[in-house]
Amino acid sequence: MNYQSFVNILAERKLKLGMSEALIAHRAFLSQPTVHRILSGKHHKASWDDMIAIAKVLGLNSGSVQFQFKPIEDMLDNQATMLATAIVGINQATNQLEGQGLTPDEKEKLIYQSKLKLLTGPRGYLWMEI
Repeated sequence: MNYQSFVNILAERKLKLGMSEALIAHRAFLSQPTVHRILSGKHHKASWDDMIAIAKVLGLNSGSVQFQFKPIEDMLDNQATMLATAIVGINQATNQLEGQGLTPDEKEKLIYQSKLKLLTGPRGYLWMEI
């Protein structure tokens, strides 16, 4: 695999996942302009460490001898589950303060409904931090 084809794979995954360059930069501990130059193919001498850092954010399985990425659908599902669980947890904490806590079944149902809304909405919402 050559440099440009690897960059193309990374750029395509970024689009499919709906991640912003700023989020990738934050999670890869790089600057946003560096991520932009790499993913746009304008940085022809990017360091291998920077490329791998971006690839890991975009789902590269660490420890693999070959370049294998996690399936995009799995990454989206996992992120939606994590975010929905966090949102419901915040909601449940607020409700408990008001004496209206959720039963475990109600909580699971609310997590599932929240997850579906996140998966059917704009992908950028999946990656927000709360």
